[in-house]
Amino acid sequence: MAGLIGHSLGRYQILERLGEGGMATVYRARDPQAERDVAVKIIRRSAFPAEQFDRILHRFRREARALRRLSHPGIVAILDHGEHAGTAYLVLEYVPGGTVKDRLDEPMPWQEAVRLLLPVAQALAYAHSQGIIHRDVKPSNILLNETGQPLLTDFGIAKLLETEATQTLTGTGMGVGTPEYMAPEQGLGGEIDSRVDIYSLGIVFYELVTGHRPFTADTPMAVIVKHINTPLPSPRRFIPELPEKVEAVMRQALAKNPAERYPSMGAFALALEGLPGGRKRTAARAGGETGRAPETFGTLHQEDTRLTRVQEALPDPGEPERAPGTPGPGGPARRPWWPWLLGGALLAGLGCIMVAALVGGSLMLPRSASRPTAARPGVPTATSTTASRPTATRSGGNTTTAQTTCPGAPPQRIEVGDHIYVCTQSDTVAMRSGPGRAFAIIHRMQPDAEFEVIGGPECGDDWTWWEVRSTTSGYTGWMAEGGDSVDPYFLCPGYP
Repeated sequence: MAGLIGHSLGRYQILERLGEGGMATVYRARDPQAERDVAVKIIRRSAFPAEQFDRILHRFRREARALRRLSHPGIVAILDHGEHAGTAYLVLEYVPGGTVKDRLDEPMPWQEAVRLLLPVAQALAYAHSQGIIHRDVKPSNILLNETGQPLLTDFGIAKLLETEATQTLTGTGMGVGTPEYMAPEQGLGGEIDSRVDIYSLGIVFYELVTGHRPFTADTPMAVIVKHINTPLPSPRRFIPELPEKVEAVMRQALAKNPAERYPSMGAFALALEGLPGGRKRTAARAGGETGRAPETFGTLHQEDTRLTRVQEALPDPGEPERAPGTPGPGGPARRPWWPWLLGGALLAGLGCIMVAALVGGSLMLPRSASRPTAARPGVPTATSTTASRPTATRSGGNTTTAQTTCPGAPPQRIEVGDHIYVCTQSDTVAMRSGPGRAFAIIHRMQPDAEFEVIGGPECGDDWTWWEVRSTTSGYTGWMAEGGDSVDPYFLCPGYP
C-alpha cells in the first residue's frame, strides 16, 4: 500500500509513516471526526503466504473486536479497525513520547525500573483477567506518553497474525513474538498461557537494570535454545550491589519451567510492589488484581483523598496560638446545658423508631425469597428448577445432584462451590474467557487438573458452562461440563 501519505484510509487522513515491522506498517493520521491524531497500523499482506491470508483476515475480524474491549489506563486504546484494498488495519491511540527502548542506553537504577514496570504489570494483569495474552512484551512495545507514563501497545497482535508457518521459529524464521524476550515454551511452539508474559516482562526488568539481555546469539533459533537450556546469568555480574531480593524476583519471573514462575501477573506485580521502589498504592484492578504505581507516571489520574495528620494538627489560621490549657479571649466559655437535654431526647426517640421498624419488618418479610438471576446479554442463562433432582453416585462414594438445565447438554452434575477436575483422559480441555466456543481460549487444562466452581451455569453450544478457578495456578475462566461422543463429561465433581 505504497503512497498512502496525503491520502485517506476511510475517514483517517494519513500524515506520515512512523515505522515498519515484519508484519505491519504504522502511520500517524488525523481523525477529523474526533479532531485528534491517531496511529494507524496497516497489516502488510506481503508478509504472509497468499493462501493463508483469508484465514488471517477472518481471525483479525474476530480478535480485533475482543481487543477493542480492553480499557485500562496502562494500555494503548484500540479505537477502530477495518479493511482497505484487500488488507486490514487497526486505529490506535497516538502516543508521541517514545518507548522504553529509547531508555536502554545505560543501566537504570533498579528502583526506577520497578516504578516504571509496575504499571505495565498491572495492565497485563487486567488483560489476563479479560482472557487476553500479549505474547510480545518488549521495550519497544512499552510506549511513554508526554508525562512519562508507560502504556503497553500491540496487545494480541502476534496471535492475531499467527499462521501455521509462524507458529514456531523453524518455519519461515518469523516467530510469534520476539526471540530475545520469548519464553521457552513459546519458542518451542507449544501450548502457552499468560505466564509467557511474566517471563517476557522479567526479561525487560533484567535488561533495564543490567543494561544487557540475558540471552543473545547470532540466529533467532540459537536465542531460543539459550532460553531453554542456558542458566540465567546472574544480574550481579553486571550490577554487583544489586540487592538479593531484587535478583530473587527476577529469577522467579524468569524460571524456565512455567510452574516455577509467579502463578499470575498479579502475583508478579505484588512482588514488584514489595520491593522498596514500588510502594505507592494504586486502585484495585478488574478481576481482583491490586498493585501500586508512582504518581510520576500518572497511573491513577485521581486525587488522594486521605487526610494527613499534619493538616489535622494545624491551628485555625484566624485564631492566635495559645499554650495548652490557656483559656481563649474572654476567659473560659460556659457551655449551655440545653443542647445536651435536646440531643438525649432526640437519640431516645430515634432508638424507639428503629426498634419498631426492625420488629415490624421482620414480621412482614417472607420466610424465603428467590433472587432473580441477571441474564448476560446475548447468552441464555441456565436456571435451576424447583423439581427434586436425582442423585448420581460416582465411584469412590462421592455423590452430587444431576439435572439437565441446558438444551442438548448432558445432565448437570456440578454446582457452584464444588471441587471438580478434568475427567477426560483423551485430550486437554479448553478454558475460555466466556461461556461458549466463540470466546478466546485462555489455557488448555490437562487431565486431572483441579478447579473450584465459582460461577454459572450458563448455556452455550449445547453445553453447560461453569466459571472455574484453578486450585494450582489460580487461572479463572469458563469451561464446559461436557460432553461429546468420546467423553460424556469433560468435568467431573470430586477429586481425581
